[in-house]
Amino acid sequence: MPYVDLTFSSGIPALDEVIQDFLPGDNVVLIVNTIEDYIPFVQRFAEKTHKDKKELIYFRFAQHENLVSSDYKAEVYELK
Repeated sequence: MPYVDLTFSSGIPALDEVIQDFLPGDNVVLIVNTIEDYIPFVQRFAEKTHKDKKELIYFRFAQHENLVSSDYKAEVYELK
């Protein structure tokens, strides 16, 4: 059976080293003071996922602007 790599990178090598990569279904919670503190993590993850040709699903449930560029072709679910 061929090997299938199911891990995801955060797009931040030092963070990946600490958490040992993400697996599908992992939940990640970041506690931030402002949305601006969160944006770099989202952008790096979206960029890396797109580069690695992995599926990106984005659940939106806040009032702020979309944090994932349409360039990354994420599957977006608007939760209200």
